[in-house]
Amino acid sequence: NPRSTGSRIHVQKVLSSAATGQQDFGSGGGPTGPQRMLFGYTSRTDYIDSHGQSWRPGTEFIIRSKGPDTVASSWYTQPRQIVIAGTEDPELYRYGVHGKEFWVDFTVGPGTYHARLKFMESRAIDPKLRCVSVSVNGREMITNMDVAATAAQEMDSALIGDDQPSWPQKWHLIHGMRRAVDVVLNDLEPVNGIISIRFQNTLGGQAEIQAIEVGPGDGDEGAVPVSIPADSPPNASK
Repeated sequence: NPRSTGSRIHVQKVLSSAATGQQDFGSGGGPTGPQRMLFGYTSRTDYIDSHGQSWRPGTEFIIRSKGPDTVASSWYTQPRQIVIAGTEDPELYRYGVHGKEFWVDFTVGPGTYHARLKFMESRAIDPKLRCVSVSVNGREMITNMDVAATAAQEMDSALIGDDQPSWPQKWHLIHGMRRAVDVVLNDLEPVNGIISIRFQNTLGGQAEIQAIEVGPGDGDEGAVPVSIPADSPPNASK
């Protein structure tokens, strides 16, 4: 404590154990297994998805504010949508966190990782105001992605089969609204034990994310991001 003027240190207790310790942290250490966060989810227990995987309430993110309560201003704690196409686990896409800029830091051990970013767009606004750019440890990997347009790439498979949606439902599917979409970023390496994922909207709106999984190795393929040009006219893709 640099403000302390004392010269004495008092030790109250020292504990020891005969158990064998495990070196998970420190130089060369850190968790190497999957880490899953579900943002805006306020339950006190993990959400278990259809594959038996646990998703913890995502509270460990950073967003800057000059005064307002950042929880109230950046969390979607109420479901944004009940019926969500393209997923067996709609609960993973119902909530989220949003803001002009925010980031999530994952502590990991040495190695190569992937990040699976889970999105669901429900905002029927100018695509400029809802697009998202994503950087990992300072390297931009997604630029001005329109989540709805990215999800719309899977429209054909959504409209095939006997269980046809109604025309109002088709309209939103065609534009990728209310549809789950995952984007996977591979070959991520930590810097000082951290994989830092930053979300931004630099065109006057807000970025958002519903859930993130960071895990070892390759995460297979996800959707190909569809970007909007920064100089696109308003409502160009609506």
